[in-house]
Amino acid sequence: MKKGFGLLFCGLLSCLAALLALLYKRKSGALDAAQMRITSMERRMSMLAASPTPSDNRAAEVDALRATMAVQTAELDELKHRLAEAASVTATFAQSRASALEAAIAGDLSADPAVLQQRLSQRSADLDDLRHRLHAETAWQAKAPALAAALRGLEKLPSPKIDFANRAAMARIVPVMLDEPQDLAQISGIGSVFEQRLYNAGIGTFWEVAGLADEQLRAILKLAKMQEMTVDLAGIRGDAAQLAAESGTDGYLWTGAGVDDFEPIRGIGKIYERRLYAAGIRTYAALAAATPDQLAAACQARSVVQPNYASWIAQARKLAGLDA
Repeated sequence: MKKGFGLLFCGLLSCLAALLALLYKRKSGALDAAQMRITSMERRMSMLAASPTPSDNRAAEVDALRATMAVQTAELDELKHRLAEAASVTATFAQSRASALEAAIAGDLSADPAVLQQRLSQRSADLDDLRHRLHAETAWQAKAPALAAALRGLEKLPSPKIDFANRAAMARIVPVMLDEPQDLAQISGIGSVFEQRLYNAGIGTFWEVAGLADEQLRAILKLAKMQEMTVDLAGIRGDAAQLAAESGTDGYLWTGAGVDDFEPIRGIGKIYERRLYAAGIRTYAALAAATPDQLAAACQARSVVQPNYASWIAQARKLAGLDA
């Protein structure tokens, strides 16, 4: 152990020495450069002075060189002063750090072997405790990977979705993240207009609709006064809960991006809309950017007469505001 501390001490002293040498080298380099500039100007002045018939221009050049050399000489003196200060400060710092390090190492080396052994035992115990905690935290994840995946997904959910996740947990249901929205128009009382308003509000599953309170449904569906008298909000929630149970999607949360209603596009009905959504084409912009071949692969039309995909794209461009 003493040998190891000695090697560490020598290594740190070497680093400090290298730092001192680097600082000295940088200052010395600047000093040498200034000295070379002065020597070059002196040589130039000597050449000009040796000229047999110096002209006015030559005399002016000599004066300019003299002025420049005076400036360079002042810079040289300043650099010499800074170099001396840097060497003094660096040497003082190195000496103080070396003394402190030497004292610390001496303290460790002079400690009783029993004390050192006690410290080592404590560190080993701390390490074993951390390993035990890590195992306890990860063991259940290996036994319940679906639950672990759900919890990792919950970390990224916005606050409104957390409320739905809590409701699922209270019902002893593991929340499942769904990238594709469900067909909410299947709910009794929800047509294409209300469906799109639910999507725009971030509601995309039967389970989520079933958990909305009356005031939330009214706000999302934007019910007029007359509609509030005719729309059965409790019936909507009840039918949504039944569809969630029948489809085995209790606890499902929609976490995908917003979607557009494709049914206003001529040629796209509910079936093709669902297939486009499943293929990841869920907005007018995405539909406008798709190719006819991509749309054909997504829709899998079985009729002899294929849909007019080019027309779909053109209509989507207008709806997305891409055509001036």
